[in-house]
Amino acid sequence: MAFLHILLSILGTISWATEVDTLAPPVDIYWNRTNDIFLRSNNDHIVQVQIKERIRFICPFYTDSTTDRDDTEHYIIYRLPKRFYDSCHIPNVSESQLRNQYGIEKVHNCSTPYNQTDFTSFIDPFLALPGIYGGLSYVSGREYFFTSISTGPLSGINNRESTHSACKRYNMKAIVRVCCNDSKL
Repeated sequence: MAFLHILLSILGTISWATEVDTLAPPVDIYWNRTNDIFLRSNNDHIVQVQIKERIRFICPFYTDSTTDRDDTEHYIIYRLPKRFYDSCHIPNVSESQLRNQYGIEKVHNCSTPYNQTDFTSFIDPFLALPGIYGGLSYVSGREYFFTSISTGPLSGINNRESTHSACKRYNMKAIVRVCCNDSKL
């Protein structure tokens, strides 16, 4: 069964390679506390995408290197089950335990505020292979939950407690809803 998933993922990757040039621009999520999606009045935080689209998580970026590093934003973005999304808390265990025991994936580390960085994830219906087109798999009709438990400053990038997390303090969380039927595949 695992072989079949890997084969389907490789075939999906090959089809992606032929379609990359014709893809629509990615859906951008600017991962900083001033993004309107994180406003408390925006209760749903939903970004809707379709199979074969892309999501790009864009890290905070500062063009002026005179900005004090303590005044810049630093986050680790996680994709996680709803119960952790709701609580703004993740267990204080190793990354492999987060992934294997709790279903929590580290998506991107936004720790270089003077270098523009982002993470692009392809909305792929097949089991994703790590390192290929974002390494996350998606299924039509499901919702996926993203947040940061970091506190904002570099000193709090590895925070795992909810109290001072960007998730709690700045409402930095988003739901990616994969929409529509994928019968065209």
